[in-house]
Amino acid sequence: MGGGTGVIKALNTAVFDVLGMIAVYPVADERRFTDTEGNVLPDVLLLPKDATVLDLAREIHSEIAEKAVTGVDAITGRRLGVNSKLWHRAVVKIYISK
Repeated sequence: MGGGTGVIKALNTAVFDVLGMIAVYPVADERRFTDTEGNVLPDVLLLPKDATVLDLAREIHSEIAEKAVTGVDAITGRRLGVNSKLWHRAVVKIYISK
């Protein structure tokens, strides 16, 4: 037995396979994977699979989108342009101009 009722699998199929969404984790500290309060991966945003770093910034806050200059893939440390396409389970820090 086991496996539960299948609700989670059905939801995952609907969101990720049928609707084509990706889960992206925005972070304030790309080394610790935390927000500004030190919580580890506290947020996940569902975005369309063609979403960019700028789209992620818009979802967080319009001011961040206006000032976004680059992003960083927190897993690899690779710099991402604001028009770089995101991927499922990306962990991203967005840098803004002062």
